[in-house]
Amino acid sequence: ISKGGKRLSSLVEDLLEIARIEAQDIYLAKEHIDLPLLLDELAAQFSDETLRRQLTLKVGKCPDHISPVGDHHHLRQALERILKNALKFTPPEGFIKLEANHKTAEELLDMKSAIEPFCPTFFRKTPLLDHIEICITDSGVGIAKKDRLQIFDKFHGAGDINLHGKHQYSVQGPSAGLGLPLAKGMIEAHGGMIWVDSPQFSNPGSCFHVLLPLYQTHRTSNG
Repeated sequence: ISKGGKRLSSLVEDLLEIARIEAQDIYLAKEHIDLPLLLDELAAQFSDETLRRQLTLKVGKCPDHISPVGDHHHLRQALERILKNALKFTPPEGFIKLEANHKTAEELLDMKSAIEPFCPTFFRKTPLLDHIEICITDSGVGIAKKDRLQIFDKFHGAGDINLHGKHQYSVQGPSAGLGLPLAKGMIEAHGGMIWVDSPQFSNPGSCFHVLLPLYQTHRTSNG
């Protein structure tokens, strides 16, 4: 009963947050994000969980000369949801990697045809500026191409629901399907976008890409 009550409370909170995001009724700070520190914090936060699930979680390359702009609290929550999804669908002895890199406007335009379906409004920005890309890669069960757009829809579950929670380290029981939609809504509220594809060095597996605007130093009127 206690677990059921906590789960119901969490579901209600997620539904309320979805409603606030859709109504654009949420305050987001526009501050400098120390991305290397944030990724290290996430790795430390989930270190016990990865150990319990017999997984390897590491932080890869991350530029320290540029940073995204956003709300640290809400951005961290969005990345936590993506990371929890990776943990849930990666079997024991698998790995999860966090890393980031700089994406120029030209590089993004070259990728437009492949990623625009995930957020058609992203490429309406004029001008399109450089962004920072955060990648969360796992060696999990992977996501079929036909499901890659739908997994960001509310209450959608990719794959066979009967296979969920079948090994001892899996989350027991299916989720409500709100984690990724919440992450997507929050990232887009930051002026970014998210998409998923297959990692280059793991098959099966998934790689979630998060684009965020770069922090711009505000010049004074005398500058």
